[in-house]
Amino acid sequence: MGARDPSRGIDALQKLYSRGSTDDRTAADHAVSRLRLPPEQELGFLRQGLREDIVGLGGADSVRAALPLPLLAEALHDTSGRVRSCAVLGVARAGPARYPGLVDTLARLLSDPYIYTRGGACEGLRRLGHRAASAIPALETMAAQDPAFRIREQARRALLEIRR
Repeated sequence: MGARDPSRGIDALQKLYSRGSTDDRTAADHAVSRLRLPPEQELGFLRQGLREDIVGLGGADSVRAALPLPLLAEALHDTSGRVRSCAVLGVARAGPARYPGLVDTLARLLSDPYIYTRGGACEGLRRLGHRAASAIPALETMAAQDPAFRIREQARRALLEIRR
């Protein structure tokens, strides 16, 4: 038997993602999560899966945890709110020591149009605690004015944690 060309399998998975049925795309997502792909390729699959509502936001955790910080930071600017919301928690987990400007980035994402990105930014700031003190004015505004009750509550919890 000859050696198999892994790029053929990856090409097949990409076709399933773009043209397969929902079941095919879900199966492709499970296969991708088990492969050891270069981070750029893994991010590509993650972005496509999130955009097409194949990959759940929670299910993206294992992929997100394996991605290098520069790729996650790049994904914060993606046109898809689902991709941004996935990336925001990965970047927040990196912490300010590994991501200078993290608090400012998360504060900027508090005004994102996608609810899950705003929620992820609140959660990231909450996890940073007192190190996120410069985001208090933005969180106060969000806690009072965000159209989504859930996000207002997340902003309030973040404020409590930051002020401890």
